[in-house]
Amino acid sequence: MAEGGDRHPSRNADLQTEPSNQFPPLFEARTRKQLRSNEKRRLTNLSKRVSDHVNNFGSRTKLQFLRKEMTNQLEECIRAHNLFCQSRDLKERPSDDWIIELENFTAMWYGRIDEYRRTVNRPPSAVASNTGSSVHCSPISVHSNPVVPRSGRHTQHSFSIIINTF
Repeated sequence: MAEGGDRHPSRNADLQTEPSNQFPPLFEARTRKQLRSNEKRRLTNLSKRVSDHVNNFGSRTKLQFLRKEMTNQLEECIRAHNLFCQSRDLKERPSDDWIIELENFTAMWYGRIDEYRRTVNRPPSAVASNTGSSVHCSPISVHSNPVVPRSGRHTQHSFSIIINTF
């Protein structure tokens, strides 16, 4: 097996480790455009997840997390676009219409998310919260001996509670 330096020159022809002004990275614009496309695809897939979540009446909390994830993904798209625009082998600088289109797309989804969170009722919670009202009940003791008057006689009653724990 040959070492890395012993390889045939044609196999190393497309490898470049240190870019410089004289030798810019090979296919820089194409690679960065692919990165930009991948980031846009992630944003599109995230919008599909949001759509499915809304259509299935998912939780509002998870939707808030998806909204934050969408914000982060938009920032990644902007970063990838700026990196693409800085490519040395571009013939002309691309316009920012791509970013404006993504910002409008994301703003539309923000509106849908916010509308859903405002209008859809919360699903019932698994744990009851009685913060606004209190329930008044008398506690039951394990052994209670109430005295009940009955025709002049007092009778003693004994109650016991058995609690099963699993």
